[in-house]
Amino acid sequence: MFSKYLVIILAGFFVLACSGCSSIYYYSQAAGGQLSLLQQRSAVNTLIDDPSTSAELRAALLRVEAIRTFAGEALALPVGDTYSSYVDLEREAVVWNLLVAPVDSLELKAWCYPTVGCQTYRGYFSRKGAEAAAQRFAPEQWDVWIAGIPAYSSLGWFEDPLLSTFIFWPEDQLAALLFHELSHKLVYVAGDTVFNESYATAVELEGLLRYLNASGQTTLIADALARQDMAQEFTEMVMSSADALQQLYREPDLPHSALVAQKERLIAELRARYDKQRHDWLKPNAYRAFFDDGLNNARIASVGTYNRWVPAFRRLLAEKHGDFAAFHRTVGELARMEGAQRTQRLEQLQSAAFSR
Repeated sequence: MFSKYLVIILAGFFVLACSGCSSIYYYSQAAGGQLSLLQQRSAVNTLIDDPSTSAELRAALLRVEAIRTFAGEALALPVGDTYSSYVDLEREAVVWNLLVAPVDSLELKAWCYPTVGCQTYRGYFSRKGAEAAAQRFAPEQWDVWIAGIPAYSSLGWFEDPLLSTFIFWPEDQLAALLFHELSHKLVYVAGDTVFNESYATAVELEGLLRYLNASGQTTLIADALARQDMAQEFTEMVMSSADALQQLYREPDLPHSALVAQKERLIAELRARYDKQRHDWLKPNAYRAFFDDGLNNARIASVGTYNRWVPAFRRLLAEKHGDFAAFHRTVGELARMEGAQRTQRLEQLQSAAFSR
């Protein structure tokens, strides 16, 4: 079983490594990290029946079984054997994503790979690996962000396991995460990170509300809606500052010292808006780490990556009368369009969403 996976991973590694010696470390750690996950997996059914399994883990695994069933039956997501195994990683994240942007731009650097296309981040299975890679951008003074990630999707190449990095999350947060990652397995456009993440976020948001209602956890729906409103306010707040920064960066012949000063002012104003607005939120300390841990272009640009087209996708779902199967089919049609045509359709949906 593992020999099959090893052949797939190593074949991919050697193809990718041919792109240049500087990439060999990256692809070797990626192949090794993925293979390690596959080798450490334990079947969920076995763990549930094992008397030595802790009551906390058993309860969490049973919750996931209910979430998986709902995802397949109510959200038309391709569950298969995904999340039918478990790995205890004994660390706080499964990968650390490196995002970098120039000091005078919100355009994230993209790395391109066979099959998955270009992505605006690069994942490492150790924080040290991500930090070492980040050092290569120090001479050019790029804005850097290293984000610990609890889960990722292998896009159907493998049946992804449950991980200790998220298995003990509250049930609503756990369900939202699994709906998000399963969406990547269904629709993925090589080279269009914003499309992929916005689609998965839209499925996550609507899927969670339906799951809470169907599972009788209606008391949590108000909190879920409040968190969604909070997330929308956060996104709008950051994107407003992003627009101001973009305008600054487009100014011709602006001395570097003036640009840096104006950039710091705009970022300080964003922090001030957050400190004022958060006291009205359900969780006043939400997004605190985003603002306190080196706010810069890379971090600000990442918000648009996950949220830019969410209103458009939610509008599309509404146009399909909430039918997830029909929604996914239409999203698949969007995914097959040329980039410019796809963007035009998303802009139409976005405009309709905000004109209600």
